[in-house]
Amino acid sequence: MRLGFVVASLLAVLLTYTALYWASLAIVPKPLIAYWASVNTTGLKPVLNMPMLIIYLTSPFNAYEALMFHYPPWLYFIESVVVPTAILATEVIIALWTSEYVLGRVVLSESFLIQSFALAFVASYMTSLIAWVGGGKPSIGTSIYTEYVFAATVYVAIMSTRDLPRRLVVSRNTLARVYVGAVITAIAMPALVAAYLAAELLFKPPIPTTHIAGLIPTVTLLVIYHKLATTSKAQKHRGTSQTHEGLE
Repeated sequence: MRLGFVVASLLAVLLTYTALYWASLAIVPKPLIAYWASVNTTGLKPVLNMPMLIIYLTSPFNAYEALMFHYPPWLYFIESVVVPTAILATEVIIALWTSEYVLGRVVLSESFLIQSFALAFVASYMTSLIAWVGGGKPSIGTSIYTEYVFAATVYVAIMSTRDLPRRLVVSRNTLARVYVGAVITAIAMPALVAAYLAAELLFKPPIPTTHIAGLIPTVTLLVIYHKLATTSKAQKHRGTSQTHEGLE
């Protein structure tokens, strides 16, 4: 496992998001923020103009939601981007270690963190478009990125622990059972934190409809990723088997 690659990926993700986030403060001035807040929409009548387009283009990483609620932008960034990304990176590191030293099989790619970063942006744009078409104006804030990263953390935990409970039950060695139990606990802890924080984001009143709508692209993209990853692993396995047969 290349731990350095995962750490470098984490730094790259955070630096990229930091640059985009603070750039949004310059790209989207306060008058535009006030305009977005003042627009009242009804039904499926999206407001189509240049200000709304600018807001949409910056919606996955914008910082002006914090300004609207008079919340420090740096603290908003830490809570909605840095903390969730760090939790996912921790889960990825544990999962890679588990796949190499416990399971003996590949659970996920070392580039999963960067892939999640990219897919979180896609989910953000899809959700913002849903909000624009269905609610009249694009969504704002980093919450969909946060939601996707938390979902990805839970996904990694599930993929990493699928075989471990069975090993815990069938093992007759006490030390081995304690070891496997400790591994399961290590995997579960970041996932439980992510699930709790996601529940706070999704269900703590008032519940923004955008957060609920964001589950659609988030779950869809995770399912597609899982299908593609499973297919890729199966093809590699078949290729390896055919190579061995040819050598024999």
